[in-house]
Amino acid sequence: MTDMEQELTGIQERFIRVHRDYLVNSRYLSWFWNQEAGLMDGTRIPVSRIYKERVERVVGEKRKKIMR
Repeated sequence: MTDMEQELTGIQERFIRVHRDYLVNSRYLSWFWNQEAGLMDGTRIPVSRIYKERVERVVGEKRKKIMR
């Protein structure tokens, strides 16, 4: 997974790690609740405690943009 993160260096700001096994395009994050995130297509993925704050921030920023 680390190799993949390094390959995405140029566009890395769009991709965030949410779990040891998951790297997600932040544009497709739809919601976050209780250590689980949802993607726009309905897929549900786990969020590790380590990455919880980052996911909350990204989802919160998306909501603020929508509300404007």
